[in-house]
Amino acid sequence: MVAYIKVFNNLSELLKSLEEDISEVKKYLGELLRAIEDLRVKAENEKTLSEFLMKLGVNNVRKQSIVNLKSLRIVINPSAADELASLESFAEYVSRKLTTLQNIKKELELLSGVNIEARIEVIYVDGIPKEIYIKY
Repeated sequence: MVAYIKVFNNLSELLKSLEEDISEVKKYLGELLRAIEDLRVKAENEKTLSEFLMKLGVNNVRKQSIVNLKSLRIVINPSAADELASLESFAEYVSRKLTTLQNIKKELELLSGVNIEARIEVIYVDGIPKEIYIKY
């Protein structure tokens, strides 16, 4: 978990910052989806090759090892299918983060008609605003 506080002079600055965050997450999600598509092709190729080798009587060409630590799993020589499953799960998380940021921005835009100069402190947890303090 990453937590931090950002300070803004007004709501416009906060909205601009949220728009930048949304753009960054969209860009990253796009890169992630391209990597997932590449892994899908690779996983399909591995599956085809594995099926072909099994027909020839060759079993388990790929040796994979997994090391489980307390809070971390290390996979040595993962298959493309394993990587694909992990990246798809991560892409879902990033997509939920994007949706959350967009919803927060939409809700805050309702307040944008109020043009006051006030110190705004935002507590972020994992890149998502969790609390906003407006000090005037």
